[in-house]
Amino acid sequence: MGIGFIENFALPGIGVALAASFALATAPAPSSVEAYGPAINSFSEDLAAKHAVRLFYQADRNGDGQLDRDEFGALAVVSAELARLNGFVAIHLDEVSHRAELPAGAPKSLTSAERTRIWAVATNEFLAEAGANGALGEAEFVQLHLSVFRQADRNGDGRLDGAELKWFAAAQARLVTSEA
Repeated sequence: MGIGFIENFALPGIGVALAASFALATAPAPSSVEAYGPAINSFSEDLAAKHAVRLFYQADRNGDGQLDRDEFGALAVVSAELARLNGFVAIHLDEVSHRAELPAGAPKSLTSAERTRIWAVATNEFLAEAGANGALGEAEFVQLHLSVFRQADRNGDGRLDGAELKWFAAAQARLVTSEA
C-alpha cells in the first residue's frame, strides 16, 4: 500500500464521511422515541424469549440459522451503541417495539475503548456458550438471553419491573456485566 492507495481510497472515503457527518449535524434531529411504542413497565420471561428470537434473526446476517462470533459480537456492540444513543433498549414484541429505559445518567455514547471491551466480553461469552461447533443456534441464544433476564429478576416472580427492568436494560446496553 503506497500513496496511490491513500489518494484513491482513503481520502475520498474521508471526504464522504465528513460530508455525511455534516449532513447529520445540520439535519433536524428526529426523536428516536417516535419510532417506538410506549415505554414498557413490566416484562415477562415469555416476552423476553420472544424478544430474544427476534434479536437472533436480526443478528444472523448470513441467514444460516446460527450466530458466529462476529455476528454475536456485532450484535453486542450495535445494541449497546443504539441503546446509549437513544437512552433506551428497544424491546421487540410482535409488530410493536417498546422501550426499556436506561438508568438516569447513562452515558450517551461508546468510546473506542468501550467498543473494544464490549467486543472482547461478547467474544468470551460466545466462546463459553458456542461449544464445539463454534456457533450459537436459536435455542442456545435464547437461553443465554434468558439467563440475563433471570439475573435481573431479583424477586424471582418471572417478571421484570422497576429497578429490575432498568438493570436488564443496562445489561443489554452493556452498562453492567451480566455477573453483577
